Amino acid sequence: MHRLLYSLAFALLLGLSLAIKFSGSVEAYSSGMHENDGEIATFLTAQGFAVRQGEAGAPITGIMDRCQVEVTDVSPQGWHRSVIAQSAAGQKLVYAFAGNIYPEQPVLRTTLDHYVWRLKRYFRMRPAPRAVRAIIISPGCPADIVDEAKLQELSR
Repeated sequence: MHRLLYSLAFALLLGLSLAIKFSGSVEAYSSGMHENDGEIATFLTAQGFAVRQGEAGAPITGIMDRCQVEVTDVSPQGWHRSVIAQSAAGQKLVYAFAGNIYPEQPVLRTTLDHYVWRLKRYFRMRPAPRAVRAIIISPGCPADIVDEAKLQELSR
């Protein structure tokens, strides 16, 4: 008799648990990467660059005379660092995150921020993901071609 009672209680608990989990709207996971490509293109256009934009995930390139600036979203966990570093060989490479510019990707900070964002989503909060952006500036660009204060706006 006790076994039957425990089995029924367990089944009821399991059913209640599943009902709670599936009662909310189910959203697809999104890291926020490449969702703001238009924001990057608008920024580069406002700086006077002609913008060349490929598929989602490809760098967005601003061209002005011999100056070229490439901006792309990168993984907060740092998975793209080596590819970006190879692509930027001989050019200036900086990362924009949380309103700051870094000479190297602050992987610990960006990873922690990403997992806090995921935790908030788990509890059905709707925080906006913060972009981590790699910015490659060609040697043909004058030092002041992109105002650093404006460059920081790319990651807010």
